[in-house]
Amino acid sequence: MFSFGCSLRCAREKRDYTREQIADRSEISSRFLAAIENDKRKPSLDVLIRLVNAIAASFDEVLAPQIEQYFCPISTTSDH
Repeated sequence: MFSFGCSLRCAREKRDYTREQIADRSEISSRFLAAIENDKRKPSLDVLIRLVNAIAASFDEVLAPQIEQYFCPISTTSDH
């Protein structure tokens, strides 16, 4: 099952940002960010945009795992 919080945390850690740095850049508390990353709280669209921008990630990177679960991947192999 997709975890938005885990995806967000992975994107943050991949760039070596601390929770405090991203919370400060996003103008939210580090406690609220921790709750988001632990899937205890859901961010508003405004906060989501600020978080993705603060991490310097793309929406695809943060949300793609959720999107991919609804679509069947197209096979690139051929039996011919």
